[in-house]
Amino acid sequence: MHILFSEGDFSRIGYELLGMNKPAEPVTILKLNVEAYPASANTYDSLGEAYMLKGDTDSAIKNYKLALGKIPTDPNLSAPGKEALKRGAEDKLSQLQAMAEKQ
Repeated sequence: MHILFSEGDFSRIGYELLGMNKPAEPVTILKLNVEAYPASANTYDSLGEAYMLKGDTDSAIKNYKLALGKIPTDPNLSAPGKEALKRGAEDKLSQLQAMAEKQ
């Protein structure tokens, strides 16, 4: 597989689209990022956020859990980066699970 964009490029494009209130497009871009960079916890975290903003709680929860599982072995994260990503994913996961319980 040939990858034409870096992980950061995909993320920037996805977050730009999120900022433009286009709920479907960021999910598509960030799914491609997960496919291209499956070892990256950040790709799953970003996709979880896109699903969360789209209102797809189940998919958001799934991706935040995947992100948390990838953090320990992610070769691109420093120890402080791992801790920050872990805290953020755990916080969002807690919020989403509370929302899911109310439904």
